[in-house]
Amino acid sequence: MDNLNDMERTAQEGPVGLGERIRELRRSKGLSQEELADRTGVSRQAVSKWEMDQSLPELDKLLALSRFFQVSADYLLKGEERAQPKKADARIFAVVATALNAVGLLVAVAGWIEEQTARSISGGLVVTTMGCMVFAVGRIVGEQNSCRRADKLFWPLNLWLLAPIPLAALIGALARLRFGPFDFAKAWVRPKAVALGLAVYVLLCAAGDWAIVRALARKNRR
Repeated sequence: MDNLNDMERTAQEGPVGLGERIRELRRSKGLSQEELADRTGVSRQAVSKWEMDQSLPELDKLLALSRFFQVSADYLLKGEERAQPKKADARIFAVVATALNAVGLLVAVAGWIEEQTARSISGGLVVTTMGCMVFAVGRIVGEQNSCRRADKLFWPLNLWLLAPIPLAALIGALARLRFGPFDFAKAWVRPKAVALGLAVYVLLCAAGDWAIVRALARKNRR
């Protein structure tokens, strides 16, 4: 109890940079004043007053800020400790993963056109697997708020990039079961077949994007 009283007295003794520290920590997490207010159970105006040193957080709100930012109350009030180092931005991993998936798709398509065998697309599959692993690592080591933004960046784009490989494999397997061995390229190069395949592909990707965007919106509202 004495320590808490000491912290309150310290905050009342004069400008200690509390508002500036709250503002820097908020920005490091990519949050707006309104988002921080929601996390701490106060109004946006209250957060604004804290950051402008027009008022001080109540003791329970100060402790809530300390837990949320993962710093000590002493750091908030006096700056005696350094805040924990910022985590990586997961969006960088999402961009790198998307680039790898795009390269993997091109490699797989080129191999299939050349040889039309399962082995010919294995190189592309390896590259896309690496891309997915990079994104997974980013979700693990990335800062929480940047992970949510990385999801919005990665999934709607990569659904279009990752779907063709399993989709083409499924269509090829079904076609061979139905028609037996045949020249795949010659059979599917016909305009009607290409148009039908593209139409089905676009519809599937659009439906997947819609479902992902709705799921992310529901998750962010929680």
